[in-house]
Amino acid sequence: MLQKPDTFRALIARLGGVSAFADKTRIGEFAAKKMRDRNSIAVPHWPIVIEAARDDGLILTSDDLMNMKLRSQPAPSSEQAA
Repeated sequence: MLQKPDTFRALIARLGGVSAFADKTRIGEFAAKKMRDRNSIAVPHWPIVIEAARDDGLILTSDDLMNMKLRSQPAPSSEQAA
């Protein structure tokens, strides 16, 4: 059994790479490449990404995507926390 991806980059790779991800989600290839490069998928795209993953045999939830989003954000510095 394949493990769920833990980053947006890994998710895009799991769905076949940038071109396949773009085709499956109907997101343009340029936008898909930017998503991979930024390691981020904008929240409005999440429903179609979840659907594309399901069609590809991957059970993915919005909670999974939220965890990816939280992991991709830099930790606050001690100066920001003060």
